[in-house]
This record gives sequence, structure tokens and C-alpha cells, in this order.
Amino acid sequence: LSGEKVSRLIVPWARSPAERDVSVLAQSFNHRIAQAVSVLDATIMSESIKLLNPGHPHAYKFLTTSTTLIVLSTCARTALRDATAYKVLDQSRISLGTIELYRGVLYRQWSGDMAFEIERLTVGGLALIAYAAECKPTLNRSKKVNPADYKPLHAKPYCTCGFVKPSVSDIKNLLENGRIPVVVMDGDKLRVCDSTNHPYIAISHVWADGLGSMTEVGLPRCQITRIANLARQVVAGGAFWLDALCVPEDKTARKRAIELMAKTYEMAEKVLVTDGGIREQCSLSSPKEDLLLRITTSGWMQRIWTLQEGVLARELVFEVSNGVVDITHFSGASYTIALKVLAFLQHRPHDEAKQKVGQICPTPPRCNFNDLIPLLRHRKTSKPEDEPIAVAGVLGVSSSSLVAIHGLENRMRELLLQCRTIPRSVAVTGWNSKKLALPGFSWAPASVSEILWGTEWPDPFSAQVTPDGLRALYTVIRFPDT
Repeated sequence: LSGEKVSRLIVPWARSPAERDVSVLAQSFNHRIAQAVSVLDATIMSESIKLLNPGHPHAYKFLTTSTTLIVLSTCARTALRDATAYKVLDQSRISLGTIELYRGVLYRQWSGDMAFEIERLTVGGLALIAYAAECKPTLNRSKKVNPADYKPLHAKPYCTCGFVKPSVSDIKNLLENGRIPVVVMDGDKLRVCDSTNHPYIAISHVWADGLGSMTEVGLPRCQITRIANLARQVVAGGAFWLDALCVPEDKTARKRAIELMAKTYEMAEKVLVTDGGIREQCSLSSPKEDLLLRITTSGWMQRIWTLQEGVLARELVFEVSNGVVDITHFSGASYTIALKVLAFLQHRPHDEAKQKVGQICPTPPRCNFNDLIPLLRHRKTSKPEDEPIAVAGVLGVSSSSLVAIHGLENRMRELLLQCRTIPRSVAVTGWNSKKLALPGFSWAPASVSEILWGTEWPDPFSAQVTPDGLRALYTVIRFPDT
């Protein structure tokens, strides 16, 4: 049931009943819910495995019934000022059992290779996963990229237009002086500008959508025209930064561009997310539920680099088929679900949506190593050695020293040293994952994104990272050898 449908069902029933009728209505409602819960609990105990089998005749009926009961009880908690029914459901097997059944439905409908997307949906709770079960899978090309034979794509499959690139020397000169280069489509050419004098948007994308390249190569004219048109919609002058055009192949210039990466996204007027699945399956008229579903399960949400780009953005906008949608589109009731499935929103220093729902923080949100652990779960990068650099901006540490270091292990060690304080449980959880093979750092994870953490976060106890290793207080129980 979408929010709109629930409103049509509930509002006439819940409109300010007379005070003397509230207790009677609540008592009757709670009694009926208790009866229904008893039946459904028994069904889950005896039929849960069978219900997950394809073609079970009662699976859909069970899900519809249990979902409706949960929705009604949630509304009754407010309308009748009585949480009894809600507590009865919460303490039963129905809530978790229903989500598990929906998870099974999605695994059959969306296929097993979308496991990470489905797991992220379940975090949003019953409302979002039930909605997803009625929808087609999100288009996601990010798992089909082979860096060895990658080539930029045209905006349309049949297009054969030529490539356009900016002045390589102009890009390099700005980078050498610590400036962020941006480009403007001027007629049929790309003009390079200093971002200091030009408000600009930064493009956040995944290479699978065909926008991967470097300054010396450029991109097809059709792609640049599309991006330039979007830039003109959201920022005066139409200046934009795109790694494919503003990050050269030359090692020295490339290193400088990567050092400026966090600043590039933080100083942009807006960060525009362009993802093929979101663009092709959403429009300006799409329901909020659908847009939230497509963003949550997009390829953009599965890349490590895009975490920094979403967190640091002053304003975050998403490209849809006929325009752009601001992240504040989810202000209000839908924002509570968005915070669960798009967890990075909780750590954005410039989040207007928080203000619109009255969740104004006394201090700007800050992301520490503790916060980073769940944010990186289910995210990947084609170059594992880039992970420490990609998350440096999120943690508020300098990436300059990381870029100068070669190899994943030494970069991860330097990142941990810059963090200084980390949860002490990092050394003992994820014990079966790969660790650093460095003196004093054999406790440290080689990759934060690939660990299945075995503890609840946040960890209230911290540890100090020193050049000699980790300093923390632990309780150790030693068992005698037998």
C-alpha cells in the first residue's frame, strides 16, 4: 500500500472520534488485532518455509493481510492514542516474518545477483520492501564493467558523433596552481574556467553508464551536450565538473586532481547524480516511493567513491528522464524511510531536509570511522587500493598524504593514523577478514567495505591508533589447553 492509498483507507475511519468513543473503539480494535495476530503467528510457525516456495497459493494473501494489519495498527497508535495493538504486533513474529517473506519474493523476482540491493531495501522496513515487491527490478549496469576493455558510450546506441575534449594544458595549469578546473559548453567547444570565478555543478556517476574517460581522450559530443543541458538547468552559466574531462591521465596532474576531489564536491553549488537506472525508470511525476526505491537500489549506491560525493554535496540532485529532483524531495514523512535506506543522508553537513522535518542538529553532522563502517557495507570499487582515498573526505582527513603512498596496505595504515581514534572492537570483529600484513597493524582491516561486522554500532569504547599499533583496554579470557 502506498502512502496515498493508506490515507484514503484510514482518514475517514480515524477522523477525530468523539472522546467517549475512543476507548471503546480502541478496545474493540485491540481485541480483533489480537485474534488476527494469533492466527498469523501460527501460520508463520507452520508455513513460513512453504510460503517462500514459488507458486504457493496463499503467499500473496498472507503478505497482504499481515501488511494491512501492521499499517492499521501503526495508524491506530496515533488516531486512537493507544499503542496496544502496535505492541502486540511488534512482539509477535509477524513484523519480521513478513519482511522475511517479502525478501523471499524479491529474491525470486529480482534474481540472486541483486542480493545487496535487496538487503538495503529491508533496512527501510515493511513499507518500502512491500512496495518493491510490486515493482520491476532496477536497471543496474555497474556489475557489467570490465576496466580492461572499457570505452565511453554514446547517449544513444545508434549515435556515431565524434569526441570532444577540453584544453589539456588549461586543465593542467589550473591543477598545478591548486585550482579546480570546470568546463562550459561554448558552441561546439568546451571552454575551461577557474571554478573560483564560476559557480558550477559536480557530476557524480558510475562508469557503467558510459561517462568514464580522461581529459586527453574526452567524451562523445552527445554525452557532453546532455550534461551541459542539465548543468544549465541547475546553475547559472552552466559550468560543470566531470572527472572524465577534468582529471588528466598525466600522473602529476592526476594526483593533484585526486587530492582536490573532496574539495571539488564540497565547493560545488550542487552535485548532480546521473545514473542510468534512475534516469530511465523515474520522472518528475514519479511517486516518492518509486524514486526512493530506484535510488536505494541503483548502481550509484554501490560504489565507494560516490559515498563521498553524496555526503559532501551542498545540494544533491538526481537526474530523471525529464529533469532533476532535489534530495529535499524526500522531506516530510518519506524522509524517515530515506534516512534508513540512504544512511549517508544522516552525515551531510548541508542537509536541508533535516531542517524541514524539524531535526535541526546543534552541531553539523560529522562522519567518523564508527559511522563509516555501515555506510561502506555493500559498496565496491574496481581499484581496491583507492578505498582509503575515496573515504578520506567523508572522514574529514587529508587525502594528500594518501595519494603519495603506493599500495592498499600502506594507504590504509596512513588513513587509520589520521583518524587517530577508532572503535576498539575493530581489532576483534571481522576476525575472518583479510588484515594488514604490516608490523603493529596485523589487527587492522585491509578493507572496511568487505567486512561482515559482528557487532552492533556505534561502539561506545574507543582505541588510539599510534605508529606502533593500537592502544586500547580489553578484557581477555584465556582458556587452558586441553
